[in-house]
Amino acid sequence: MKPHPALTDEALINGIIQGENKDLFSEIYRRYREKVSDKCFGMTHNRSIAEDLTQDIFVKTMEKLTGFRNQSQFSTWLYAITYNHCIEYLRKTKRIRFDDWESALDIPDEVEDVDVKMVLELAEERLTLLLEMLKPEDKAIIVMKFHENMSVKSIQEILHLATDSAAKMKINRAKKRLVALYQKFYPALKES
Repeated sequence: MKPHPALTDEALINGIIQGENKDLFSEIYRRYREKVSDKCFGMTHNRSIAEDLTQDIFVKTMEKLTGFRNQSQFSTWLYAITYNHCIEYLRKTKRIRFDDWESALDIPDEVEDVDVKMVLELAEERLTLLLEMLKPEDKAIIVMKFHENMSVKSIQEILHLATDSAAKMKINRAKKRLVALYQKFYPALKES
């Protein structure tokens, strides 16, 4: 297996699709395996499961590669596959659902980014608990927006939304739910 560090992602993909070289996908894997694995781990908090999901994602990526149309960066397209695969896994295995808590929450009408950042500065175990109570989609949106500092446009592409206003609406809803969970479970912290 010969590395191909000089080739762009697009050149690698075109070569793979045209069947020029069987080692080209290995270069894609080498470039993105760690990032995909880290995203999977961020959503599952289990290294073994994250590695299994990573392998599944690269199999799926290889199968869908002919569908990549260069309408976005390859990394964004791959992240969309990663996001969707992890959400599918979490939906199948999740025991605690946000829906169980939603009726008991006082969801604020408006939430500022500063409120979300305050929540994100909680001790790691407290933040992990709150994120685990969110719907997997909301958790992923919070991680994309506030941990990975993704743009609204990138989030729109990953979620396959038609407009940036739809992405902003989803981000806003996720922020509101996170802050509402924080206010319910850590009321003493918000007053200090």
